[in-house]
Amino acid sequence: MILNQWPVYKTKTGTPIRYVTALPVDSIKQNATGSAVLSFAGGYGSVEVDDRFMSLWNPVAGGYAVQDEQGQLTFVAKATFEAAYETTAPAAVVADGAITSAKLADNAVTAVKLASNAVTDPKVAAAAAVKGTKLVTAAAATSAGGTVTVPAGTTVDAAIKIILDAVDPSAA
Repeated sequence: MILNQWPVYKTKTGTPIRYVTALPVDSIKQNATGSAVLSFAGGYGSVEVDDRFMSLWNPVAGGYAVQDEQGQLTFVAKATFEAAYETTAPAAVVADGAITSAKLADNAVTAVKLASNAVTDPKVAAAAAVKGTKLVTAAAATSAGGTVTVPAGTTVDAAIKIILDAVDPSAA
């Protein structure tokens, strides 16, 4: 089940901060077998859940379907979810698909999961949270497997140059 386009939320308290993707359930259509289809507003696709999910979580419209960092789908009542989680900035996206997901907190990249083929040729796998035209933080994987850090306040163009210089000095 791929729910990586759902909004990202983070825990309001606790250490370490936990990230989940979640959507409020708009409607539930249960089948005779006990399985059900959870539907969501906003153009998000529906999700089919089995009878075990239904009996374990007892989902109701208005609550949240939640997928944790390990991919486990659960259900949390609306009041409970909203008391524990807050929204984050949208996930960073790279056109060639080098970054498959990013965890963002307070408009800053705190961690990035890279696909196993994220760095090829001297392609750069980078994630950045942009506030206006300024980078808050950025990290890039080099073709040698190292990392490059771009200081806060660096413009997007300057950050790209720093990253490209680190990956392949002849490309900049």
